[in-house]
Amino acid sequence: MARTPCTALPNGIGKGGFGPLTLTMVIYLSHPVHGTKVAISEVEAVEDENNGWSRYNHDTPTEAAPVNELARRRGRPPKTAEG
Repeated sequence: MARTPCTALPNGIGKGGFGPLTLTMVIYLSHPVHGTKVAISEVEAVEDENNGWSRYNHDTPTEAAPVNELARRRGRPPKTAEG
């Protein structure tokens, strides 16, 4: 069976390819324990929200990660007269 190229979209979008251009939905979600994820459908996003995930806009900056204020020792401990 021969396939015909898709030329239905304006400005040359989709020309030369086979089948329609698919646009996927992208919904960004964040969770306080599990981090971030991307849902690809509204149904998936709603189910994730029921499980503690919350939506956020990827372009909006989020809170900065907390800074570790503990001093970190680097290298070997200094040599002493006893050692």
